[in-house]
Amino acid sequence: MQDAVHPEHLVRFGTFEVDLEAGELRRSGLKLKLTGQPFQVLAILLEQPGRVVTREELQKRLWPDTFVDVDHNLNTAINKIREVLGDSAENPRFVETMPRRGYRFIAPVTTTLEARNGVGNSHGDSASPQVNGTSDAQQTAPAPAETSIPNRRRKPIFAAVAICLVATAIWYLRRPLPPPRISADKQITFDGRHKDPVGTDGSRLFLFVDRQLQSIAQVGVSGGETAQIPVSIQYADLLDVSADGSLLLLSSCCDADHPGLWSFQIPGGSLRHLADFAAFSAAFSPDGKFVAYSPADGDV
Repeated sequence: MQDAVHPEHLVRFGTFEVDLEAGELRRSGLKLKLTGQPFQVLAILLEQPGRVVTREELQKRLWPDTFVDVDHNLNTAINKIREVLGDSAENPRFVETMPRRGYRFIAPVTTTLEARNGVGNSHGDSASPQVNGTSDAQQTAPAPAETSIPNRRRKPIFAAVAICLVATAIWYLRRPLPPPRISADKQITFDGRHKDPVGTDGSRLFLFVDRQLQSIAQVGVSGGETAQIPVSIQYADLLDVSADGSLLLLSSCCDADHPGLWSFQIPGGSLRHLADFAAFSAAFSPDGKFVAYSPADGDV
């Protein structure tokens, strides 16, 4: 029987170490009971991990000139290897059976020479591992530095970022608004009379014209001639305009026939009495159904 491997170096996989020179299998430094043909079969599989070693190749390597029951001997050897390694045929971690072909070693393998050069080997590599190292010292390539942030540190970082975002949002919402500035102006009326704009429906401005004469007028928002709105109440103050421009809110304290608070519909000019007292100020609700007012005596 010829030698199975070149017994010159150590081969390591998982927690196991194979000393090919001494013919020993060790786990965490403790020698395991694996000798004879099982050890030789393991050594041959370790020559090229990841490659299928056929049953015919194993027969030529182990029993080239001897008539033996190859199938029985190989099955016995493989079962012994799996027993010592704690492996199984159903869920192999080390030795995989290739039906009707042979076996292959599937775990990552490191040889003495590869460890010294900082190079590892696994069964997915296309190149065969070197098995003629000359040193028993093994060096493990340093693991790359951890660059990701540990989970226990992520939560405080996320919390700090969230606090900064909230504080920025609060500052933005509460910051003082810049003072308004006039970017342009346009003259709307041209009759030279003093007017107090009271409200608009979007297309017209409603004006309280000349407090001495106390007349009410309207003008288009784009400007032009003012049109007086005839109101049958004398000395009526225009206090508000409904959102749709259909009602004016009037107050009179000097008209004996029409004292108090009134609504005036336009067009049409119909009056509706709202209160017996004159209001100092008043305003329609957005829907025009209610009026908020402050009486002339100051009570709300």
